[in-house]
Order: sequence, then structure tokens, then C-alpha cells
Amino acid sequence: MRTELMKDVKEFIKFNDLIHKDYDEVINEFSDENLTDEEMDEIENLLFENEDEMEEKELQKMAVTTLLHLKTGKELMWPFSNPPYVLGEKDIPIASYEGVLRGKEQYFCLTSGI
Repeated sequence: MRTELMKDVKEFIKFNDLIHKDYDEVINEFSDENLTDEEMDEIENLLFENEDEMEEKELQKMAVTTLLHLKTGKELMWPFSNPPYVLGEKDIPIASYEGVLRGKEQYFCLTSGI
């Protein structure tokens, strides 16, 4: 397989946001290259990979938009970081409660009864 050609194909696919339904467009763009069956199969695989990447980016965009517009305010932690980076336990905001729910702020050790 011609590495430089496949590199050009991959860049063409990504630049134009092409997916598997655009297979004929890619084949036509590189028709003067006399593509082998193996190269045509690789092009099809690249199109499927690009579609998966585009779907993932769209999901991340939707998630970020949702987190920025929550009724409770913007989400403080970056949701795609695993694990999220926190300097220490004191840096993690804890919910504050009033009235009958005030007990939710207390920590109870289930094993020692403290």
C-alpha cells in the first residue's frame, strides 16, 4: 500500500468531514491513482473511523453545552477527565443543606458507628 497516498486520502477525508456514505466522492477524487482493492478497502475503513470520531465530538459538544446550561449552574468538574483532577478533599465542594436536611452534611462511619 502506498503510504503517502493513504496519508493524502486520510487528510482529504478529515478536512472535508467525510463519512462512509461519501465513499464514491473519495474514490472519484483519487481515481487517477489506480487504487488497488486493498487501498479501496482502507479508504472505506478510514471513512468509518472518521464517522466514529465525528459522532464522539458531537456527543462531547452536546454534553458540554448541557453542563454549561444546567438549572443549578455550570458544572465545576470537567466530565471527560478520568479521574477528575482535584488537589485535595478540601477542594471538593460539598452541598449545603438547611432545616431538616442539615443532617446530610454529617459523615457517618457505618462500620464503627461514629
